[in-house]
This record gives sequence, structure tokens and C-alpha cells, in this order.
Amino acid sequence: MGLFFCLNTNKARIKMKPTPKQYQEAVERTKKIKEHLIKEGYAENEESAESIIMGMSEQWYNLILEE
Repeated sequence: MGLFFCLNTNKARIKMKPTPKQYQEAVERTKKIKEHLIKEGYAENEESAESIIMGMSEQWYNLILEE
């Protein structure tokens, strides 16, 4: 009987779960972005801030985090 090798050619689509530390850091970044958007008048509340975050560029996101 021959050996059967299963090669996963779709490795790019497989994502590992974040570690608890990575998850907490992501939560803190999101909170900071939401607070900034509300404080600066881009959003009226957290829900509208979340909508803005979903469509914002990576450049703008990183610019806010650097402040």
C-alpha cells in the first residue's frame, strides 16, 4: 500500500486564531480609533465609528494609532 500525502495548497486562506495578547492589543487599538473618531466629530457614537473603521484606509488607521 502506498503512502497518501495530503498537501494543502490553500494555506493562504487558513488563518490562525490570535493569541490572547494579540486579541487584547486589537481590542485596545479599536477602542483608541473609536474614541478618536468620536472626539474629532467623524462619528456620533461607537456604532458609526465601527462603520467608519470598516472602510478606512490602512494609512489613516495607522496615522491615528501613531498619535
